[in-house]
Amino acid sequence: MNKCKIVCTFVSMLMVGVIFAPSFGNAELISPKGDWPMYGYDSRHVGYNKTVQNVPRTNFTIWKSPKLDGPFDNVQPIVYNGTIFIGTSAIGGTEKGAFYALYENNGTVKWKISDISIVLSSAVVHATSTEEYVIFGCKNSHVLAVHAKNGTLVWKFDTAGAGAKIDNHITYNSKKKNVYFTTMTYTAVTPNEGNYTLRCYALNAKTGQPDSEWMSRLGLPYWEFRYSYEDMIPGQHQSSTPAVDYDSGLIFLASAYAEKISGVWRKWGKLFAIDLSKGETKWVAELDALPNAGPVVGTDHVYVGTQNGTVYAFPKIDPTPTDGIMEDSNLYWLYQCRDWDMNPMPITNGMVLAKLTKPANREVLIFGAAGPASVANGRLYALDAHGTKDAADGYGFQPSVANGLSSDRNISAEILWFYQWDGDQNLQKCRGFEKGPCAAGGMVYVAGRSGKDDPQLFGFQLNGRYDKLDGPINMNPQGVDLMYDLIWYYQGTNKDDGKFGIPCIVNNKLIIGDSKGYVRAIGNAPPQPKFSVIPPNNAYKGEEVTFNANASKDPNGDKMWFNWSFGDSQSDSLFSIPLTKHIYLTVGTYLIILTVDDGEYKNSSKPYNLTVINRPKNKEPEVWETMWFWAILIVVIVVLVILILMLTRKKKGPTGYGGSYGGGQQGLGPGGGGPPYAYRPPGR
Repeated sequence: MNKCKIVCTFVSMLMVGVIFAPSFGNAELISPKGDWPMYGYDSRHVGYNKTVQNVPRTNFTIWKSPKLDGPFDNVQPIVYNGTIFIGTSAIGGTEKGAFYALYENNGTVKWKISDISIVLSSAVVHATSTEEYVIFGCKNSHVLAVHAKNGTLVWKFDTAGAGAKIDNHITYNSKKKNVYFTTMTYTAVTPNEGNYTLRCYALNAKTGQPDSEWMSRLGLPYWEFRYSYEDMIPGQHQSSTPAVDYDSGLIFLASAYAEKISGVWRKWGKLFAIDLSKGETKWVAELDALPNAGPVVGTDHVYVGTQNGTVYAFPKIDPTPTDGIMEDSNLYWLYQCRDWDMNPMPITNGMVLAKLTKPANREVLIFGAAGPASVANGRLYALDAHGTKDAADGYGFQPSVANGLSSDRNISAEILWFYQWDGDQNLQKCRGFEKGPCAAGGMVYVAGRSGKDDPQLFGFQLNGRYDKLDGPINMNPQGVDLMYDLIWYYQGTNKDDGKFGIPCIVNNKLIIGDSKGYVRAIGNAPPQPKFSVIPPNNAYKGEEVTFNANASKDPNGDKMWFNWSFGDSQSDSLFSIPLTKHIYLTVGTYLIILTVDDGEYKNSSKPYNLTVINRPKNKEPEVWETMWFWAILIVVIVVLVILILMLTRKKKGPTGYGGSYGGGQQGLGPGGGGPPYAYRPPGR
């Protein structure tokens, strides 16, 4: 029975790996250890850790770091080789920042870098057989590389431009051994207008020197794009984190854009495809608003979301590469997120792209959308990344009135599921799923905030669940709707938790920072083994010893299985019963170890020393150890039981004789039913 359960569990884990492991061409292998080495997991920013299968299915806090010089609400923790790397934004409202290395197993500080500028970018790890560097950017235009083991400086690169802050995440490509990042600067031309300059840098991760190919072709360490607009407006002009796709040889980068048309400034966005080797623009596409999420690169397409609630899917390679412009007709699909009143719902930070074999072998694109604070109707969407097919014309457009899908293109995204929480006494309405998402092992995790600005954290089953059709929402061509499956949530408070940052999933733990200066790990805590031995002191050779693990606990309430190592080359297999007995045939000292398994974690107890001796010949057994003692005890118990039964059974006293007597005469006495008894002398 138990062996069957173990085998089934193992097979289930393999099936999960098959179902959810993404496959995006010949994507680079990032880490076989289950690490999370950069923002978005890899250089394509798919946000899916394909090396992790055991993931948190509860909101149990395994550990919480000591109070650090936070906040950490704008960055994603990076995990490599048992260490978490994370930088802080403004400390106490100043321009100072810090960078930490924390132990993954308990959140304590391994080392710290102080006296640096604000850190607004998530770091990356550059690791070879001889080098292990952590690279991150600062607001003061510096990019730093430090040793992962101790934080000592390896190299520093200065973008050498006033206001050229590094406020986006850094990307690392392990095949070219380069790091890529962007800066955005503003230079006033007139009192009311000026130029924005977007630059994308390529540096050698080992030396910090500009990429030699870019320098030879461009004469500069960066690719550049300029446009003009009105006065500098903080937060209104931004660029994305570069996404590097080695298969196509392209870097994808989204940016704000503006242009004066008929005397009126118009502002929207652009998506650029840049040659990875040459640093030259291959094609550019227009977006309907500022980019908020992406780019994320899949097998054949690149995805990006905007502040206007629109998600685009463009082909990676321009089918008509004549003028460097990705024509509208080449757009693969778009999807517009609208609330019930048809208002745009801005796409929020981050996307996840994973490949499913159920249903229909799809790539699924998951992202959040925010609603207004007054309504608090944020949603989490899952779209079929391959669009919707129609047998009539190959690719058919399927409008969805409830979600405001509208386009003049002949292909659309198909919604698989979406989640919108209306609130209850435990979980407030979600204003927006703003940070993340990240995914692994069949689960997707995302941080948000409620209408009251309190932090929230959610864990969903990645592929949702099948349910009966309940209306036009979420309808797909198979005639079923694939609904979300919320596994767990965490409802925090702004006072205690502040705002959550961007989560990452690694080694069975969800790691996330907050604006209060804490980093925490959420997951399934391992069981806590504890046992006792009877007799508690010396055991005798050839006699039974009882082992009792009833004191063992699982913090998550999971069912536990017990495995005993008796120290004499014998052991018990996994049992759900915490009691077992064992006989030692040889005197000596034995190390007893109990291993408790909750189906996800195994945890072993400290060794217990048990001494087995011969029973002393000159020592009479204790009374309770003799056969006569138990025999007499059993006899006494039997006698007591018989006496009790005799005393409690119904008593029938001499109340007369009832019924007939002899040949039909009435019975005698008051119980006989005849006349009262009277004495008659003989002869009368």
